[in-house]
Amino acid sequence: MMKKTLFSILLLSTLILTRFLYLDHTARFTRDESSDLARMHAYWAVKKITLVGPISNDNVKVFSSLTYYMQMPFAAAYNFKPVGPVVGTAFWGVLTVLLVIFLGIRDRGKAFSNSSLLLFSLLAILWTPLLVTSRWAWNPHLVPFWIALALFLRRINWKWKYLLVGLSFGLSLHNHYIAIFAVGTFGLIESIFLLNKKRWFDLLLLAIGFGLAILPFILFDLRHPPGLFITSYFQAGAPNVVAGPDVSLSSNLLRNFAFALKETVGLIWLQVFFVLMLFVLLFEDFKHSKRHFMFIVPVIAQIIGPIIIDGYHQRYFLPATVFLLVWLIQPRKNNGNRAALYLIIIILIGSVLRLPAVFSSPEQVAPMSAVTEAGDGIVSIMHDNFVKNPNIAVITGADLDSLGEKYRDLLSIDGISFRAASEYDASENLFVISTEDEESIRGDQNVSMQLFRDSRLIEVKELADKPWKLYWFGI
Repeated sequence: MMKKTLFSILLLSTLILTRFLYLDHTARFTRDESSDLARMHAYWAVKKITLVGPISNDNVKVFSSLTYYMQMPFAAAYNFKPVGPVVGTAFWGVLTVLLVIFLGIRDRGKAFSNSSLLLFSLLAILWTPLLVTSRWAWNPHLVPFWIALALFLRRINWKWKYLLVGLSFGLSLHNHYIAIFAVGTFGLIESIFLLNKKRWFDLLLLAIGFGLAILPFILFDLRHPPGLFITSYFQAGAPNVVAGPDVSLSSNLLRNFAFALKETVGLIWLQVFFVLMLFVLLFEDFKHSKRHFMFIVPVIAQIIGPIIIDGYHQRYFLPATVFLLVWLIQPRKNNGNRAALYLIIIILIGSVLRLPAVFSSPEQVAPMSAVTEAGDGIVSIMHDNFVKNPNIAVITGADLDSLGEKYRDLLSIDGISFRAASEYDASENLFVISTEDEESIRGDQNVSMQLFRDSRLIEVKELADKPWKLYWFGI
């Protein structure tokens, strides 16, 4: 008993540390996250309830505001600093892992040895897709929580549970539409099972729950023609869907499988062992436990479905993650049990090897801590000085946000506005965030420096995240 308690404490501590440690230095903060934060603050300030949430950079795809309301309490607790929504995402990530571990205990029961349970729990905690997405505040990263919750609710003993199962699956679509492939496939399989068993009431509850989740999209579009969600999506044509004679579905399928393998395992040599053992487990399930396919088929659907979509990204694979873990923990005997355990070990090894990358600073953007400190520095300067017609720019190859869009969003929360990115020639003050020295900045070909190349450097602040600096130029 003491050993189990100790293991539980160690696992819980590992889970919390891997989700919350060093967040402000490693979490990505790009224009997506800054616009989300500014919009959350606006909703919070006016106490507004709306369905409109994250909007893609091309202004074509509009997602539900559910993500905002899941993160808003944490954003408010951190006074709408960039790290607030990340802490919220980490919180939901912790709950996701706890639900998955519970499913492992519940489904395997006594068939799970202590060592197997420990390995599976470590996998749920350290698996790269779930770990990375628990440390980055972005709407697709909350999809696994709803899927894990739905599968958890499915295992409880309650007459009305399928209403909540359908609702949870439907809410995953609020975070990102791409979940439709895995969720829709599992929902169809579950409906067939319920239909075969003549469990009409459960089938009705499942349909009602899912319908309630998507009903707000329909009502919103009907009340706001031509609509922003379902109707707008089809009227504009499905975004990112590729078509034409140059499209090769077979090459896209290989692309998707290759990406899924990389996300699941990581290193190429581990992928070889993973694929071999994967076929063994599939063969064992086909012989002895075909019911287990209801969990792996949604994974396959989430890989095959997006072959018509331009590119296959990490967020497209996320809806498959929980289904894959639940498939691995299904009760099996002999060879099937060993194959599942070997797959868990292979994935775990790949995840451990990728841990340093997870906790490193993000590429092509400034660390969140540097963004926050630079923003606070500008707020301080603006409050203590009369700064007329200010503008902002990021001049460094290490950050691709050259127009400082994320800073514009972030500082709008403090009531600070800048001249537009097209009005550098009408600006009298320029704030520059960079890793370069003054001479390099003055010689930079960035359009923002054309007017300020020979201007006066009023102040420079060394940021704690070296070599980042905040410069204030004035005419």
